[in-house]
Amino acid sequence: EEIAVIVRENKDVENLVNIFKQKNIPYRLEGGTDVLKTPLVSQFLRILKVVVGLQGPVDDIDLFTVLNYPYFGLKPLPILKAARYAHDSRESLVDTLMDAHPELDRDLIEKFNLLVAWNSKSASHTLPEMFQIIFQESGLLNYILALPQPIIELNRFGTLYEDAKAQASTTSGLDLFGYVFNLGIMEENGLKLEEQTLVSDKNAVTLTTTHKAKGLEWKLVYIYRFADSHWGNQTRRQMIKLPPGIINEQDLSKEDKNADERRLFYVAMTRAKQQLYIVGSTKYPSSVKMMYPSLFLHDIPKETIKKIKTSGLEKKAEKILASLMEIPSTPEISDGEKEYLTEIIKNFKLSPTALNTFLKCAYKFKLDNLYKIPRAKAPPMCFGTAVHFALERLYLGLNNGEKLESRDDFLIDFEAALKRETLTESEYLTRLKHGKKILGEYYDNYEKEFEECLFTEKKFGDSLSSQVILGDIPLSGKADRVDETNKEEKHVRFTDYKTGSPKSRNEIEGLTKNSDGDYKRQLVFYTLLADLDESFKYKAVQCVLDFIEPDKSGNFKREHFNITEDEVNDLKEIIKKSMSEIRELKFDRTTDYTTCANCDFQNHCWPNGTCFRVIYGYN
Repeated sequence: EEIAVIVRENKDVENLVNIFKQKNIPYRLEGGTDVLKTPLVSQFLRILKVVVGLQGPVDDIDLFTVLNYPYFGLKPLPILKAARYAHDSRESLVDTLMDAHPELDRDLIEKFNLLVAWNSKSASHTLPEMFQIIFQESGLLNYILALPQPIIELNRFGTLYEDAKAQASTTSGLDLFGYVFNLGIMEENGLKLEEQTLVSDKNAVTLTTTHKAKGLEWKLVYIYRFADSHWGNQTRRQMIKLPPGIINEQDLSKEDKNADERRLFYVAMTRAKQQLYIVGSTKYPSSVKMMYPSLFLHDIPKETIKKIKTSGLEKKAEKILASLMEIPSTPEISDGEKEYLTEIIKNFKLSPTALNTFLKCAYKFKLDNLYKIPRAKAPPMCFGTAVHFALERLYLGLNNGEKLESRDDFLIDFEAALKRETLTESEYLTRLKHGKKILGEYYDNYEKEFEECLFTEKKFGDSLSSQVILGDIPLSGKADRVDETNKEEKHVRFTDYKTGSPKSRNEIEGLTKNSDGDYKRQLVFYTLLADLDESFKYKAVQCVLDFIEPDKSGNFKREHFNITEDEVNDLKEIIKKSMSEIRELKFDRTTDYTTCANCDFQNHCWPNGTCFRVIYGYN
């Protein structure tokens, strides 16, 4: 209780909390943490979101994630089977569970009915009552009480509960639905809910920001992340540039720009009654260049400083970091699931998209391509579908002997397709405006080049007459457009449309740091499909990536590739190896955690949010 770690920013507290949890060091928080971003509170809020959403559209991914929370006590396989059943029935996971089909697990139906019951109770119970009912009946309270340090989580939920009561008292008639709506507004506007000061556990290390530490003292104090631009020399952007002469009473340039920061650092230093440790590193995950100690180091009298050798600690760094990373283990496949997956894989056809998914994360492949977890289509996907539809209609007209449709008709096709997608009103209007702009420019740029094509939306491996087999591996795929380049030789060119910012050739090839070559692999896959499909009487000699959006200079880009035999052979080996692992049911989670940031199953795989806080060092 006589030790404190003082930090400059609130997000530093959250980083330290994860380390203290891992090392089982008791700690108390002197406020500052945004409880809405803490793992268990985030899970609770997702449960509330699903409950209120049962009267309208529910995100199936959210429902899938919630049902997998450990305190619900459900086994993974029944949830996965229900998701697959929903896909096969062409309905949402919510509808499947609502219908309570006899094939589904009874415990799963019972837990889902609990969510439905909470939704019904919300109409006749106050917000504080519903908070307590869901907190207890979900099993979350008992789950927290079984934790090594339950007081920390109970304090966070206490903060959330007090805020819910405060909102209910100030807004007459506020129910669970209104509360969830308010939480959405808070999230959209970046509003925080700071954790109440925890005073129940005195025998613990205090974690606090400098502002919260004012007036308090400890025998031993650590000042964390003593780095330039963190303590002092912070970048301050002038959001509104004032005209000259508005402020002329004093020359601000002559003032010490670090005066406030220096005073804050002085507050942090003087919290120590006996010993003060100042710690920092030359590298941090969020920094692209080497960091230097804060300039305030030179303000401290040299005779009071004792440098500590850290080489011994640094040798252990790798082991320490490994122990801190709560990498979620891949769920073991039970005997029942083995049989179920084996049956699914018997009829599975590997497509370019499925292969790319497997290579990025085999576990996501299992959820996405085998169990086919239902989910709402993301807005960028909706936009891409509408763009593809407009281009398909344009070329179908040409193939039917019609003259090129007008620019206006082309945009009308896009608008009609976008209307059929499930989007919010604001998202629809934003995508519509953007789509009309770029597609109008695209039409103007290529108007003289539009001509009849051989196929549009050409499918491979989708029928008895068009089977594509590599050894004993069924393949499938769909090419956006196929153009004939040499009628006598029956040579064709495959074109794949891409929305979003154009990529460089090196990015497409997978030759840059953050690219994996999935675009190029997709083109090679089309070439392989053309070679193996006996009903396809043409030879693919070229593939093109057609970027629908212009680059920053307003120029449109098409990248042409002549796929080599070696590239096709390399892909064959990748397919054989991947399919072998799929048949052996090897569905490990990825170790490249950068791919988790934009994954639909992020909250399912990382329910505690450890991926981003521990590995990347931010909340």
